[in-house]
Amino acid sequence: MPSGYLAALDVVTGAVRWLRTVTVGTPRVFVAIVSDSVAGWIAFGPSRDDDVESHCAEIEAIYVAPSFWKRGIGTALMNAASERLHAEGYSAVTLWVLKDNKPAQAFYVENGFQADGSVRAIEIGGAALTEVRLKGRIGE
Repeated sequence: MPSGYLAALDVVTGAVRWLRTVTVGTPRVFVAIVSDSVAGWIAFGPSRDDDVESHCAEIEAIYVAPSFWKRGIGTALMNAASERLHAEGYSAVTLWVLKDNKPAQAFYVENGFQADGSVRAIEIGGAALTEVRLKGRIGE
């Protein structure tokens, strides 16, 4: 992400947006708490992509605070979201990740995801970026 974009993020605006999201329930959000601190969160729901099957859900975002990396929190969040999605009848899940974010891609591959060949261009903070879509099976 462009450093200028990240520096310009407003905590209050973000909090209002997330409060609205959680209140509406779309996407659903699970939060990991460790010792009274938010360690991470995951947002998920039905896929927003037109080219996937109806049994395919989407992980819209996942975040684990760097101080909590390598403790299994990201995997626990992914598993919890997958269990909920499977209970709702989904058998596959996709997510989009920045093409150049190799650590995140490695994490997703470790959790059973594979690139499905879809790529899209996005613009964030004036920077042109590329995302790749990964797909995984759930409930198996």
